[in-house]
Amino acid sequence: MITQINSAKEVIARCKKLGVPVVLGGPIIEIGKESFPDVNHFLIGESENTLSDFIGDLKMGIAKRSYSPQNFPI
Repeated sequence: MITQINSAKEVIARCKKLGVPVVLGGPIIEIGKESFPDVNHFLIGESENTLSDFIGDLKMGIAKRSYSPQNFPI
């Protein structure tokens, strides 16, 4: 995923410039969350166990910076 870091940062910068919140997930996070200081929210691991919590929190205005699954999807 290291080969995608520059293009990911470019897209993140464009979003931030437009005032669009940025949510990042997938294997690129293996590089490290600290490599993406402008990302608003991270979805770590399998989204089946984190996406609904994130969306619910986002709707209520209480979205956390990072979401990690407590277990593997069934």
